[in-house]
Amino acid sequence: DELVNEEMKAIGTRGGLSLGNFVQIAGSRGSGKSSIMLKMLTGFSNYEKVCWFDFEMGEDRVVKKLEDFSHNDENMLYYSSSRALNDVVDEIKFLNSLGVNHFVIDSAMKIQVPNADKYDRFSTISSYLAELTSSLGINVYMINQMAQSSEREGHLAIKHGNDAEYDADFIFYILTKPLI
Repeated sequence: DELVNEEMKAIGTRGGLSLGNFVQIAGSRGSGKSSIMLKMLTGFSNYEKVCWFDFEMGEDRVVKKLEDFSHNDENMLYYSSSRALNDVVDEIKFLNSLGVNHFVIDSAMKIQVPNADKYDRFSTISSYLAELTSSLGINVYMINQMAQSSEREGHLAIKHGNDAEYDADFIFYILTKPLI
């Protein structure tokens, strides 16, 4: 019992974001969004179960990148099945019931929402995931593209992201060059 109590005390001393957040990570193509998030998730895996939803890199590339980061293989879960939003939400709920509280989704561009145009698709994705984070007390980190106009016009925006920006608790932009 003492060991469990000491471990529970340590959870609060590791830092990071509290649970219950929908976090957007946006940047231009090739800016290192996936690598940064994989590094962060592997750090979490040293203490708790985490899940990487891979709709972008492919298992071989993820495994290769994992070689560079200290992590606990037993706590690193990997999902690359259905890209349908309802299936992604169901999988997050299932994994959360097994104790997983941190989910990285790479990337928003690949999630499918039947019968939705681009605006409705991204609005629906962000709405569902934001609600899920608060109702389950989990963190979902969504990797996204930065709007192409962002760097040209010198402002920060997520591609197709009006509602995604509104729904997010935090947005982190990864820039490869300073904005003008």
